[in-house]
Amino acid sequence: MELRSLDGLVAFLTYHFPYLPEAEATAYLDAAGADLLVAAHLIVIRRGLRDFCLYNNTAAVETALRCAAATARHPVNDPEQFVLGWRQLSNVLKELDSQLSSATPDYSHINRLMRDSGTSTAPPALDLKTPWELARARLAQLCPSGSGKELPPARAAMK
Repeated sequence: MELRSLDGLVAFLTYHFPYLPEAEATAYLDAAGADLLVAAHLIVIRRGLRDFCLYNNTAAVETALRCAAATARHPVNDPEQFVLGWRQLSNVLKELDSQLSSATPDYSHINRLMRDSGTSTAPPALDLKTPWELARARLAQLCPSGSGKELPPARAAMK
């Protein structure tokens, strides 16, 4: 299962960054502690993609999520359900992060958030701004050079 999960993470990155070799995607994930969005930030920074904005391209992210779910053979066995889960959680992520980061998390509130996020009649829109900003904050706490993880060589983005 761990290998399938890694395959799914690599599939997401190589779909979203088409000129990224699988070995480099794996190296970025290793440097990011298997944090998908932190790895994406590292790629953007390392490759100098100044105009890159993940949260302005939800269609591409949803397709990359479907690829990841299919590659990882997600237990639900339906990539659409996987994307729906991301949609539902993305809309309550900031509040979940706040609760989980609290010194005294209110687990009943967290359970209510999780339960209520899936009760909408219409599928929610995928909110990528919050996860991207939270990943940026996690990246600021991560120090790849101090962690002993070597990043792939910097190279310009290909067109």
